[in-house]
Amino acid sequence: MSDWRSSPTAEATLASVESVARAFADAGHELYLVGGVVRDLLLGSAINDLDFTTSARPEQTRALVSPLATALWTQGERFGTIGATVDGRPLEITTFRAESYDEDSRKPIVSFGDDLVTDLSRRDFTINAMAIDATSRELADPYGGAADLDARLLRTPLDPEISFTDDPLRMMRAARFIPRFGLEADDALSGAVVELGHRLEIVSAERVHDEFERLLAVDAPRLGFEFLESTTLLGEVMPELDRMRWPEAVRRGSALDPASDPSPDASSHAAAEAVSDELPVSRRALVRRAALVAAMGDQGEAWLRRLRYSTANRTTTAKVAAAAVDISGGGAADARALRRLAHSVGAETIVDVLDTAAVIGAPDDLVAAARATLDELRAVEDLSDFAPPLDGAEVIELLSLDPGPAVGDAMRRLLEHRIENGPFDAEEARRFLTADQD
Repeated sequence: MSDWRSSPTAEATLASVESVARAFADAGHELYLVGGVVRDLLLGSAINDLDFTTSARPEQTRALVSPLATALWTQGERFGTIGATVDGRPLEITTFRAESYDEDSRKPIVSFGDDLVTDLSRRDFTINAMAIDATSRELADPYGGAADLDARLLRTPLDPEISFTDDPLRMMRAARFIPRFGLEADDALSGAVVELGHRLEIVSAERVHDEFERLLAVDAPRLGFEFLESTTLLGEVMPELDRMRWPEAVRRGSALDPASDPSPDASSHAAAEAVSDELPVSRRALVRRAALVAAMGDQGEAWLRRLRYSTANRTTTAKVAAAAVDISGGGAADARALRRLAHSVGAETIVDVLDTAAVIGAPDDLVAAARATLDELRAVEDLSDFAPPLDGAEVIELLSLDPGPAVGDAMRRLLEHRIENGPFDAEEARRFLTADQD
C-alpha cells in the first residue's frame, strides 16, 4: 500500500480540520480521525463523513468546537458524541470509549475511556480500528488493520467471540464488508459466526433490515451472500426460506453482479446477462429483494413485515415480485400487459419487473421482446399518465347519471379502455361511453 500521506485526498482532508486539531491540542487533548475515514484514506477512496475520537469529555468537546462551528448537534452528548459543521464540513467527535454490552441486548453500556488503544479495541473490525493523529498525522494501528487491508483479510480487533457477543449485528456487517472491499473472512471470524449466529435474534428487526439493505446495495454482493450461506447466518436472516433454496437465494441476492455466474444452467445465465447492469443503487436493491421475495413464495411478504420494511416498500417489492413470477411463468408481456403493469407498479418500475423476471428464470427471448415493446410504447405514449380525459362531473352530465357507483364504473371502463388501446382524447371517450346507448 502506497504512503497514504502523499495523496491529495489525505492532504486536503487533514488540512480541512486543522482548526479543530489546533483547538484540541492547545487545550491538551488528543484528537484522532478514526474508523471508516482512516480506512478510506489508506485505500485512496473518496472521503465523506469525518469521525474523530478524543480524550476530551463531551462537555469539553462542546466548549472547544462551539466557537469554530456554524452548526452544532448535542443529541448524542450523553453517549459522548458532539456533531458540528466546521469550515463547511460535517464532523462527529466522540470521547474515548471503554464500553461493554448487555448480553441480553445489543445496547452498549457506555463508559468513557482514557486511552486510544482501548477505544479501538471496541471497534467492529481491524480495518476500522485505525486512527490518525489530527495534529502529528501519525497512523495508530495497534491491531494490524493496514496489513489486513493489504492482505484483504477481515478480522476483529478482539477475539471474534467477544466482538460478536458484544454486538451480534457485526456478523451482518461482516457480510457487507466482505464484498464491498473484496475481503476474505479469517477462519476464527467465520467459526465465531457459525457458533453465535443465533444471537442475531436479540438484534432489532430494524437494524437487521438496515444492514441487509446495505448488502443488497453493494455493487457485487455475491461474496457476502456466500458468507451468509456458509456460516448458516442466512437462516437467521431468512427463516422463511427453506434451506434447500439457500443456493438459489445466493444467486438471486447476487443478481446484477457482473462477476457472478448465477447458475450452471445456460438459459438462466443468458437471462441474467440481459439484466440492466448500471441500475441506481436503490433499484438494484429492489430487484435483488424482489427476486428473494419471489423465492419465498407465500412467505415473502411475511419476511418483509418481520424485517419492518415500510408499507410502501413492502407493496412495491411484493408487486414487482408477483409480476416477475407471472412473466417468468409465461404470462403476457405485450403492450396491454405492460400498460397494466405501468398502472399497477409505476412506469419506471416496469424495468425492475423485467430485470427481476430475468433473474428468476423468465425465458430470455420473452424478456427481450418485452423490453423492445416497452421501448416502442415509451416512444409514443406517457406510461405514467392514466388519467381519463373526462372527469366525474363530465361523465355525470354525458350519461345523465346521479353521483354514485355508476360513475365509478364508467371511470373504470375508461381506464380499461386506456390500458387496452392506449391514449385517447375526450371526444373518443364520449363516443366510447355512449356507444352502448346508441
